[in-house]
Amino acid sequence: FASSLVSTLQFADENLLQSLRHSERRLRSSTTANLARCTETLETQVKEMWATHECQVLRQKEDERRLEKVKKNMAILESLCVEAGRLLRERDESLRLRELEEAWTKLERDISRLPAALLERSRLSGSQCGREDEADVTRSSEEGLVYGGAGCRAAAKGERVEKLRGVFPDEGESEVEDEEQKVATRLLRVVEAGGKQLSMLHEREATLESLMQKVSL
Repeated sequence: FASSLVSTLQFADENLLQSLRHSERRLRSSTTANLARCTETLETQVKEMWATHECQVLRQKEDERRLEKVKKNMAILESLCVEAGRLLRERDESLRLRELEEAWTKLERDISRLPAALLERSRLSGSQCGREDEADVTRSSEEGLVYGGAGCRAAAKGERVEKLRGVFPDEGESEVEDEEQKVATRLLRVVEAGGKQLSMLHEREATLESLMQKVSL
């Protein structure tokens, strides 16, 4: 009986040992497979994350290159705008200067057509720019005469000049012939037109000087 019991125990031990070994192998195999799958999954995720990181780095570098290019283009555009502004100011200045020269030439031509007596008595000969003292304006308005460019400026400002008494005095004369009166009227209109042109010329000249000062700054 004892011998049979020992044999049974030995057989049971062997079966248990084999079962344990089989379970161990199966566990190891399962664990290894799980680890392999986990490793593969982790490796895939790491590769994806690395690829995403590389894409982000490349995109950032590309954005930096684009930003530098945009900055260069902005600098070029700014310089072009400055140059274009300078050219426009020069062209505008040239056009204004041409307008001033044309207006001045026309004014000189109109004044040169006036009779010598009118030029002498109205003091428009010599300096024809019409920049006489403001006292001439008061003197002209008080005495009814046309002194220097004061009468021209008065006409340009809308003030009436009744007669060119400095040219055609009526003191001591009983009457004036119709033809002479017509000539005086025409001459008065010419002087008034010249005064208006002279006033416009002064305004344009002041504008041009202001523009040149701004450009010089």
